[in-house]
Amino acid sequence: MIKALDKQWDSTMALYIARRLQEIAGGQRIAVLDVGCGAGGMLEYLLGYGYDLYGYDLVALKDEWHKTRRKKLAPYFGASYDEHIKVTRSEREIPFEDNFFDVVYANQVFEHVRFLDKMISECARVLRPGGIFLTTFPLATSPVEGHVKVPFAHWIPPGKLRVRYLQSCLALGLHGALAEKKDSGLETAIFQDRYLREETYYRFMNEAVSVSKYYFEACTIETEALIRAKIDLLTANDKTSKAWLGSLLQFVDGDKLRWLVTNFYNAAFCMSNPRKDVNLQPSE
Repeated sequence: MIKALDKQWDSTMALYIARRLQEIAGGQRIAVLDVGCGAGGMLEYLLGYGYDLYGYDLVALKDEWHKTRRKKLAPYFGASYDEHIKVTRSEREIPFEDNFFDVVYANQVFEHVRFLDKMISECARVLRPGGIFLTTFPLATSPVEGHVKVPFAHWIPPGKLRVRYLQSCLALGLHGALAEKKDSGLETAIFQDRYLREETYYRFMNEAVSVSKYYFEACTIETEALIRAKIDLLTANDKTSKAWLGSLLQFVDGDKLRWLVTNFYNAAFCMSNPRKDVNLQPSE
């Protein structure tokens, strides 16, 4: 099994996905697609494991991501870079052919996907029979919004009330990276409110599971594997406090911890065996 110290993993989800791909591959060369590959960080982690790697993202996303991604991955893919890494303007279509991949994964992507039904359908379409789709994303029940880092921000209706709430939280020092976008607290709060309204789409568990089970024969919540990755990263940390926390978490009741992490932090799903008898046609 891949160890916490094998690489400088930037997140628990990255280690979780790397481990699951290793388990699924079983030493075989498999075709893997990174849905929403961003700056290419996760694909870079997977270089050297022997997978046939692919990725795609939207053209409209951060311009610097495209430059960073090419710089990281072009030396590996060479002349075939544009065949393996694709961009598209469509939020409804994955730009690869049917039955192409053994595994598809989406790491912290689906909270930004507007058309959940269509994207899960597309993941099923590009997977081969028996293929697996791995995805991690926070649910609507998570109390702290992961981008602005403000408790309950995504629970408040957009508009003046949320702007005032965000502005108050900023004054108290509660904010994430998005707080650096504007100079004043009010401008930042307006920017954050617009970001949450236009760029995030949080779902409840029942919606995610029901859509998944329509396009896949099985949908398993496997947050316990995510928790194991987190514990391993904590216990391997040089900071005593984090190592101590990792050791402590090993003694917490497994079912309760899994429920808490799934509903209040981050859920991990494994969808397997795409149904080829439902409508899995590419978008026009």
